Amino acid sequence: MKAVGAASNEEEAGMFELIKTSTSQFLALQSVSRHVKINEEAVAKFAATIGPKELQSATRTPFPLKFKDRASELNFLGLLHALNFGSGYRELLHQHCNRGAYETIAHGCIGAHISQTINADFLLNLKLVDIPQLFGIPLDMDVEIKPAIHSTKHSPVRPLAAKIVAVCNKMGRTMRARQWEGFSDFVMETLEDIRGVGPGGQSKQRKGSSRPAADFVKELGKAFPSVFKDVYEFKQQSDDSTNTIEEGKENKQDPASTSTTVGMVHIYKKAQLLVNELHRRFKDEDPSLFDFEDIDNMTVCADNVLPAALRHYGILEYSEE
Repeated sequence: MKAVGAASNEEEAGMFELIKTSTSQFLALQSVSRHVKINEEAVAKFAATIGPKELQSATRTPFPLKFKDRASELNFLGLLHALNFGSGYRELLHQHCNRGAYETIAHGCIGAHISQTINADFLLNLKLVDIPQLFGIPLDMDVEIKPAIHSTKHSPVRPLAAKIVAVCNKMGRTMRARQWEGFSDFVMETLEDIRGVGPGGQSKQRKGSSRPAADFVKELGKAFPSVFKDVYEFKQQSDDSTNTIEEGKENKQDPASTSTTVGMVHIYKKAQLLVNELHRRFKDEDPSLFDFEDIDNMTVCADNVLPAALRHYGILEYSEE
């Protein structure tokens, strides 16, 4: 199988096609296809139930926030989507914060918008001790060792707080290095370049991209790879099993075993969600930048809930193993 993920492939096919092609190639592996199958009839049946009414009901209610300008709103949305993780802590968050993962992140971002200016300095200087007040995530908890004897230990959701700080600090360092005052500077600079226009819509005397949404997704991954570039390497083991590891992480398999890198699976969930949000929010206000002609080519935003939902509708069929 031809490996997927080279920069030339991205240029030739476009990011959305690359996502579709890489996942199709992964699914075609014998070690995967014998366990997971797609029921095409179930796909058609499910698609027939989706109409304008269902799509409208899926539209997220705007946040009840007042933004002084577009830049502050872009900075807020950038942070919200960058921190859109933590589903593995869902039960613990309900137990310790009375909120789910997304609600916890949204709560913190709203708090940051109200009490701070979300910019490069805020992200760079965010510390672990700031998380309880902003996000409501406890770092420590009181534990009874014996009757009337208590001790303090780290909360089980403390690692999520540390991840939030790490992501924010890394984004802040990137913005500082690129001399962006905030995420909004990246958005405007990138879209103006993709669209072939300068500040205020002035023409740069060159044709803009015919696939602005796909190109913007790619640029998000290039500028903030640890945040928006969810790409995974998969290897074929000698026993025909498949080992999937995150790009850039150490492969801790037995050194005596043999494996061959087969390709890369490109997902870009958070990047696509953000691009779609910007399109829906600003396409009427500033169509020259945000009305992406190729938005309909966007792929499904895969997460850990999607396979369960697709199985429920009979679209994904799993082997007994």
